[in-house]
Amino acid sequence: MAVGIDRPCGEITVQQPDLSEKIDRLSVIGRQCVAVICLERFCRKYRLAHPAITKFIDHVWKVTQVGPETFEEWAQDFGSIPITGQGDPLPKDLVEVIPIELLNELDQLTQFVFETTATTWYCSDIEGTKNYLRKVLDVASAHDVPIPDLGFYMNPPIEHDGWGAPLTDEQLQQWRNTA
Repeated sequence: MAVGIDRPCGEITVQQPDLSEKIDRLSVIGRQCVAVICLERFCRKYRLAHPAITKFIDHVWKVTQVGPETFEEWAQDFGSIPITGQGDPLPKDLVEVIPIELLNELDQLTQFVFETTATTWYCSDIEGTKNYLRKVLDVASAHDVPIPDLGFYMNPPIEHDGWGAPLTDEQLQQWRNTA
């Protein structure tokens, strides 16, 4: 995988010949899982461990089994966890233990992970989900965090307005184990 600088302000972009095609074939759930896996790998690389990070990651993973009857509650619960992914200040005790040079990246990454599905919660912004996943992949690449094999997370996006079918418990465990 080649990394190049081709955006204003020196933003790094992941360049893979078929990356866009692979992202297109992922369901919204698949994109969200790839995004949260990148966050987990980023945290593991830098040994960022904190209960607030764990709560955020665990809550994001719940998207894989959210249905129409539980979606609203799941979406609203982001506001009740220490890291919301919505640009709110990070918890003070987390800020105190994370290296200063990683704080902005962690904050930005949690927002990109959140927006990978949030951008389509109340509208059909499928392109937005793709764009936020690309941003997550850009951050991961900039930090030499291994990008997951996108082909593993195929969950036909045809169902449920591009969201794909909810995962079974077994599928969820398989996907989580790749982090």
